[in-house]
Amino acid sequence: MFHLRREPEWTYRNPTSDYNASLHLLGDHILVLRASGFAEDDDARNIFALTRKVVEECFGDGRPVVSIDDYATLRGASFKARKIYVDSHKHYDRYLCKILCNTSVLLNLSIQLAKRFNVFPFDVYQTTSLEDAIQLAKIILAKSEGGLAFDTISPLNILEYASRPEILTGPNWFIQDEEFSVQFEVIDTCILHIIAHGILQGKNVSALMEMQQQIAQTVLAEKHFKFIIVNACGLKRIERKARKYYMHAILQWYARAPFEMYIIYGANPLIQAAAHLARLFMPFKTKLTKDFRSAIALTHLNPINIVQNGTECMPREVSSIDSDEQIRIYVEELLQYLGKINWEKNGFDSSIKVDETHPFRPVFDVLQMIKEEIDELFQERKRVEGQLRQSQKMEAIGILAGGISHDFNNILTSIIGYTELALDDAGEGTPLRSNLNEVLIAADRAKNLVRQILTFSRQVEPEIKPISLKPIINEVCRLLRSSLPTTIEIRTELDSDAIIKGDATQIHQVILNLGTNAGHAMEAEGGILLIQLQDVVLDSAFVAPYKNTTPGNYLKLVVCDTGHGMRSDIIEKIFDPFFTTKDQGKGTGMGLALVHGIVTSLNGLIQVSSQESKGSRFDLYFPVVQTVSEDDLSESAPIPSGNERILLVDDEYSIVKMEKQLFESLGYHVEHRTASLEALELFRARPDSFDLIITDLTMPNMTGTLLAKEVKRIRPDIPVILCTGFAERAWEGQMERDCLAAVEEKPLSKRRIAATVRRILDRALL
Repeated sequence: MFHLRREPEWTYRNPTSDYNASLHLLGDHILVLRASGFAEDDDARNIFALTRKVVEECFGDGRPVVSIDDYATLRGASFKARKIYVDSHKHYDRYLCKILCNTSVLLNLSIQLAKRFNVFPFDVYQTTSLEDAIQLAKIILAKSEGGLAFDTISPLNILEYASRPEILTGPNWFIQDEEFSVQFEVIDTCILHIIAHGILQGKNVSALMEMQQQIAQTVLAEKHFKFIIVNACGLKRIERKARKYYMHAILQWYARAPFEMYIIYGANPLIQAAAHLARLFMPFKTKLTKDFRSAIALTHLNPINIVQNGTECMPREVSSIDSDEQIRIYVEELLQYLGKINWEKNGFDSSIKVDETHPFRPVFDVLQMIKEEIDELFQERKRVEGQLRQSQKMEAIGILAGGISHDFNNILTSIIGYTELALDDAGEGTPLRSNLNEVLIAADRAKNLVRQILTFSRQVEPEIKPISLKPIINEVCRLLRSSLPTTIEIRTELDSDAIIKGDATQIHQVILNLGTNAGHAMEAEGGILLIQLQDVVLDSAFVAPYKNTTPGNYLKLVVCDTGHGMRSDIIEKIFDPFFTTKDQGKGTGMGLALVHGIVTSLNGLIQVSSQESKGSRFDLYFPVVQTVSEDDLSESAPIPSGNERILLVDDEYSIVKMEKQLFESLGYHVEHRTASLEALELFRARPDSFDLIITDLTMPNMTGTLLAKEVKRIRPDIPVILCTGFAERAWEGQMERDCLAAVEEKPLSKRRIAATVRRILDRALL
């Protein structure tokens, strides 16, 4: 038996908080500190000063002292208090050793770090209870004085502490925010011990998994953890999104680094229910246990040998049930609770309150979790339905665009054709010529609009060729200027003439989408929309994170604004299909997804940066090609001409009349028909009177492809050019099957059709 001594002046109490501590002298060599409440920095200073005073008073003769700190009722300590605790003991060498029992997670972390870096001038031990600490102190004192046999001290073999598995921790192995904190430990290099507190939210999951990965790389190198143990004693709740994200993340972790078992101990009923549901979908064993010792037992390590860090679960206080009447009341409350749940409405009725001590509280918690899961399913269903509706809209637009493209392109063919004919008669520099050029620009814009809709709805494949971005940007800026408020200034800095390979319509769509989004971000307060073109050289380090990209010369397209900007979590999702931050009816969520798809399909890359209240910036990089654009070549070359004989066939009289004038202006001899059967009879009667046939695709009685086959039977060497208002791209195989020399899409331009005719006729002469 030890003599216990306690003096009134050996007690410290903070008058402004609930922290208090007392010192006890046990026998001749053991000093016990027992603390409770929450310790601030002043508390740490004061209690250390009091401890030194007691040591000087009671052990002034130089006797060895074993210090025991019992923190069973200590709620916690501030960061400064923990730091002061460690710093104050750095140079205090009066202790033979210090034994800590019932330490908190964060205090334990501080002690572990101090031990790792040999901060203390004495040995530090840890136990799970005051009784074990006293027994360990007996052994240490007996060993130091040599007067007591170790194996007769206690039934508990305290010597096993010396050979217990190593517990590793690191200075940054913890995460903490307003509502959630977590600490990590590695036990015996095979167990990852996770000690969680508070409410796990979706935003915490990525940081939690990143920390796990870093710890694994630091401790294990090429090996994997065998077990993951989670201390859920302090974990109050896991939010719905967090459950979903964490399940997905832990499955990815398991795929990369398989482990044998996932163990959770000390979980409340709500988390237990979530774990039971989750393990149905997990490919690894998942176990729930009551406490740390039973969790460790599942790993086949000796739980006696491991000093637990963290908090053991306290039993939940439950209201007593003394009569059948109380049971009836509790059951009625449960039924009322069920009756107030609206299973078709998202969320929980905030007016429903259940006391923590209610005997059925676990049932209420599980019901709430089930309700949250049902809400998640409803939300997912709404999202999928929204995507389906949006897909159906796009499909309908595609069908509509494909249906009207023939008639619309026929109209544009007439507009463009007659305008070009009128330009031949208009003098250079006259207002008439200027006006006619504006008509051509508008018609070309209409042509690209139809193609843009068809491309977006996958009715036509993109036409990849060398293009210059300058004229496309200028055209987009004209469109944006007419649609954006005057409070938004549009600036361009086009410092590059580089050529890239791409589809002009797609690039137009990319710049228009980015410009429109920038306009939406500034529509409330105005601002500046800046579009830049720059020549850059990207090295291998820059392109390494991106697929299908190589180092070299790139054209950099920058679109930036001074709008409201975006949060980092929004930036991560902006390229997801159907994701939008706009109000309902103002956005489809497909614009930036399409931008990303187009840029990557051209072996380019895209970067986004944004700051709230400062604006957003999109940097697009396209590989530069050495060839010049086809548009530049075509505009500079003269329009080819000839004197051969051409048969024109089109059921639209205005088109065939325009084409006759066009080819005659180039020197050709032209005959025309507005019915395919009449054209076939004419050719059958005079097969050697024509060098080329140009026919429309869609005509009554006989299509253009059938006409081509019939005239080929009469004269196999006659070349046939097919013109179509349908924006189809899969003509290569059909050209060979249907005996076609070329296919030209409407609307036709004078330069393009003249070049095709000249090429086909020259080839026929060879």
